[in-house]
Amino acid sequence: LLTWLRYGEVHASTNEVGAYDKVKFQKALLEIRSLTNEKIQDFRPKIEKLCGRSGVAFVLIPPLPKTCLSGAAYWSGGKTPVIQQSLRHKTNDHFWFTFFHEAAHILLHNPKALYADDESGKSDGVEKQANDFATEILIGKKELAAFIAKKPTTAEEVKQFASSRGIHPGIVVGMLQHHEVIPWSQLNNLKAKFQWGSN
Repeated sequence: LLTWLRYGEVHASTNEVGAYDKVKFQKALLEIRSLTNEKIQDFRPKIEKLCGRSGVAFVLIPPLPKTCLSGAAYWSGGKTPVIQQSLRHKTNDHFWFTFFHEAAHILLHNPKALYADDESGKSDGVEKQANDFATEILIGKKELAAFIAKKPTTAEEVKQFASSRGIHPGIVVGMLQHHEVIPWSQLNNLKAKFQWGSN
């Protein structure tokens, strides 16, 4: 874990990052949300630039064996906030939820703390707040609840809802799976797949 984080911190130090500006970062997140339908090789440099302009370093670092990490948020040297992701799950629903989850830690939580999110992490108040933030910005909590209430199970229903929210349908599939509306094996063909070496 420490090695993976250190890799990210070193890489982040090479990014062109200005002084952190919370308002600029909030605006940048809205622009970044509009990128969910793009391919990773197209949106990755845009995320780096938008985050960098608002004073946040964004880095992708391959996962190390036995770390089981999807992402982390921390302040490098106590000055520069960093969002670090691993692409461990290699699908866009995990990538985008993780990104906005980590962004919430930067925006809302203690800058002196390290937030490393893995499968064994506790679902405390801070993590719930970050999850709620990610859900709200990606889909909208009320909108998601209303869609879930319809018990959608088909690709067409997912595509129509995703289009109405302006996001990639794979993200909606991930949400439905997480909320146990559909099994983890269903509709995965709607997710975009990410591979190291093609991004």
